[in-house]
Amino acid sequence: MIRYDELTDVDFKLLKYLYDAIPNYVELESLLSKFNDRESTMLRIDLLSMPDCSEYGFPISNTSYIAYKYETYEDELGATQYNQLNSIKITTLGRKAYVDYLSVKNKESKNKLEERLWKSISLIALLISILSFLQSIHVIDLTKYGNI
Repeated sequence: MIRYDELTDVDFKLLKYLYDAIPNYVELESLLSKFNDRESTMLRIDLLSMPDCSEYGFPISNTSYIAYKYETYEDELGATQYNQLNSIKITTLGRKAYVDYLSVKNKESKNKLEERLWKSISLIALLISILSFLQSIHVIDLTKYGNI
């Protein structure tokens, strides 16, 4: 399983597409058509769908970000077999990762806006200071522009 801090922008684009399709499965071909490089996208899908395994090699449930749909059938010996289909959906872990990502991006966006606002206010204060200084040494006369 990929750790959250190892997820890439492409991973989050994949998760977004699947998140928007909740609760439905998405056909793999439909998902691959949204990305330029099919092979690298398929590799990312395989990594996102790989669960952690126990010390005995059994997959641990809910440790993958996406999951394939499976159909079950009985073989000629009566044993249950599983066939992986070309449909995938986001898991609860994938939804949590995507929502966390959106939250982080939202905070970053707010921080950037706040930083720009403070820079603008600082620039305006600097401009007012310069104009006041120039007026105080009689380089410019701001009184002709209104009550200042």
